[in-house]
Amino acid sequence: MAIAISLVPPLAVAGLTLRSGSLSQCLGALLLQAVAEHWANDAGWSVVGVVATGDRVLVNVTGPRPSPDLAVRRRDLDDAGLAGLDVRVSLVTVSYKPLPG
Repeated sequence: MAIAISLVPPLAVAGLTLRSGSLSQCLGALLLQAVAEHWANDAGWSVVGVVATGDRVLVNVTGPRPSPDLAVRRRDLDDAGLAGLDVRVSLVTVSYKPLPG
């Protein structure tokens, strides 16, 4: 079972998934609310969504070059108590251009 949590408030998803007994999905929701948003914003990137499937969390982020350093992000997750969580990050680089006026 997969749960897409980018459109639902993360704490609501965390509560629902924890109540259903899915610890990995609960951690995915907390990951979106706390750690992923923090490091993405620091790098000038945006979290598009987080999907928890089984014991894996997929984080989709988008932003300009250069891409965030994933080794640093892994340490951030470990420091946040998520050392055992299998996290995969999809980095989509974009360029922003103004609309003609």
